[in-house]
Amino acid sequence: MTFFERPILVRRFVGLTDKYNEITISIDVQAIAPSGAEFGPEGQRKNKNAKSWGDEPIIAADPVAGTRADWIFWRGAWWECTSCEFLDNTILHHWRGEWTRQPEGSEKNDGATAKVKLTPAV
Repeated sequence: MTFFERPILVRRFVGLTDKYNEITISIDVQAIAPSGAEFGPEGQRKNKNAKSWGDEPIIAADPVAGTRADWIFWRGAWWECTSCEFLDNTILHHWRGEWTRQPEGSEKNDGATAKVKLTPAV
Protein backbone atom coordinates (compact mmCIF):
# COMPACT_ATOMS: atom_id res chain seq x y z
CA MET A 1 0.00 0.00 0.00
CA THR A 2 2.74 2.44 -0.96
CA PHE A 3 0.77 4.80 -3.22
CA PHE A 4 0.69 7.94 -1.08
CA GLU A 5 2.84 6.98 1.88
CA ARG A 6 5.45 9.38 3.24
CA PRO A 7 8.06 8.95 5.96
CA ILE A 8 6.50 10.01 9.28
CA LEU A 9 8.24 10.33 12.66
CA VAL A 10 6.68 7.97 15.23
CA ARG A 11 7.22 8.27 18.97
CA ARG A 12 6.77 4.76 20.42
CA PHE A 13 6.59 4.59 24.21
CA VAL A 14 8.12 1.93 26.44
CA GLY A 15 5.27 0.40 28.46
CA LEU A 16 3.33 3.01 30.44
CA THR A 17 6.43 5.14 31.11
CA ASP A 18 7.39 8.52 29.65
CA LYS A 19 10.38 6.92 27.89
CA TYR A 20 10.13 6.50 24.14
CA ASN A 21 11.96 5.54 20.97
CA GLU A 22 11.59 7.54 17.79
CA ILE A 23 11.33 5.65 14.52
CA THR A 24 10.32 6.59 11.00
CA ILE A 25 7.70 4.61 9.12
CA SER A 26 5.95 5.20 5.81
CA ILE A 27 2.22 5.86 6.11
CA ASP A 28 -0.41 7.94 4.35
CA VAL A 29 -1.96 10.42 6.81
CA GLN A 30 -5.04 12.48 5.95
CA ALA A 31 -7.15 14.91 7.92
CA ILE A 32 -10.70 13.86 8.72
CA ALA A 33 -13.51 16.14 7.47
CA PRO A 34 -13.36 19.82 8.44
CA SER A 35 -16.50 19.40 10.56
CA GLY A 36 -14.15 18.12 13.24
CA ALA A 37 -11.93 21.20 13.01
CA GLU A 38 -10.98 23.79 15.60
CA PHE A 39 -10.15 27.42 14.87
CA GLY A 40 -6.90 29.03 15.95
CA PRO A 41 -6.42 32.58 17.27
CA GLU A 42 -6.02 34.06 13.77
CA GLY A 43 -9.04 32.15 12.46
CA GLN A 44 -7.07 29.38 10.75
CA ARG A 45 -8.72 25.98 10.77
CA LYS A 46 -6.91 23.11 12.51
CA ASN A 47 -8.21 19.60 12.14
CA LYS A 48 -8.30 17.68 15.40
CA ASN A 49 -8.62 14.18 13.91
CA ALA A 50 -6.76 12.29 11.21
CA LYS A 51 -6.61 8.80 9.72
CA SER A 52 -3.73 6.80 8.27
CA TRP A 53 -3.04 3.79 6.09
CA GLY A 54 0.16 1.82 5.90
CA ASP A 55 1.92 -1.52 5.87
CA GLU A 56 3.22 -1.33 9.44
CA PRO A 57 1.15 -1.68 12.63
CA ILE A 58 0.59 1.33 14.86
CA ILE A 59 0.09 0.92 18.60
CA ALA A 60 -3.05 2.27 20.25
CA ALA A 61 -3.20 2.61 24.04
CA ASP A 62 -3.98 -0.56 25.93
CA PRO A 63 -3.92 -0.10 29.72
CA VAL A 64 -4.59 -3.82 30.27
CA ALA A 65 -1.51 -4.80 28.24
CA GLY A 66 0.46 -1.88 29.73
CA THR A 67 1.16 0.08 26.54
CA ARG A 68 0.80 3.75 25.66
CA ALA A 69 -0.34 4.88 22.23
CA ASP A 70 2.10 5.81 19.48
CA TRP A 71 2.37 9.47 18.52
CA ILE A 72 3.19 10.81 15.06
CA PHE A 73 4.60 14.21 14.18
CA TRP A 74 2.56 15.51 11.25
CA ARG A 75 1.75 19.02 10.04
CA GLY A 76 3.75 20.60 12.86
CA ALA A 77 1.95 18.86 15.74
CA TRP A 78 1.95 15.61 17.68
CA TRP A 79 -0.98 13.25 17.11
CA GLU A 80 -1.90 10.33 19.39
CA CYS A 81 -3.18 7.03 18.00
CA THR A 82 -6.72 6.33 19.20
CA SER A 83 -7.25 3.09 17.26
CA CYS A 84 -5.55 0.82 14.77
CA GLU A 85 -6.85 -2.22 12.94
CA PHE A 86 -5.60 -4.56 10.25
CA LEU A 87 -7.80 -4.61 7.16
CA ASP A 88 -7.35 -7.75 5.11
CA ASN A 89 -10.62 -7.79 3.18
CA THR A 90 -9.01 -6.69 -0.11
CA ILE A 91 -5.82 -7.45 -2.00
CA LEU A 92 -4.37 -4.24 -0.48
CA HIS A 93 -4.37 -5.50 3.12
CA HIS A 94 -3.04 -2.75 5.33
CA TRP A 95 -3.23 -1.11 8.76
CA ARG A 96 -5.70 1.75 9.29
CA GLY A 97 -5.11 4.12 12.20
CA GLU A 98 -7.04 7.00 13.72
CA TRP A 99 -5.36 9.96 15.40
CA THR A 100 -6.20 12.90 17.66
CA ARG A 101 -4.09 16.08 17.56
CA GLN A 102 -2.56 16.97 20.90
CA PRO A 103 -3.11 20.58 22.04
CA GLU A 104 -0.16 22.94 21.68
CA GLY A 105 1.60 23.56 24.98
CA SER A 106 -0.18 20.70 26.74
CA GLU A 107 1.76 18.10 28.68
CA LYS A 108 1.02 15.62 25.89
CA ASN A 109 2.23 17.77 22.99
CA ASP A 110 6.01 17.65 23.20
CA GLY A 111 8.77 16.74 25.60
CA ALA A 112 10.20 20.25 25.29
CA THR A 113 7.00 21.83 26.63
CA ALA A 114 5.82 19.00 28.84
CA LYS A 115 5.14 19.44 32.53
CA VAL A 116 6.53 15.93 32.92
CA LYS A 117 9.59 15.80 30.70
CA LEU A 118 9.56 12.89 28.25
CA THR A 119 12.86 11.10 27.93
CA PRO A 120 14.20 9.03 25.06
CA ALA A 121 14.66 5.36 25.92
CA VAL A 122 18.25 4.22 25.70
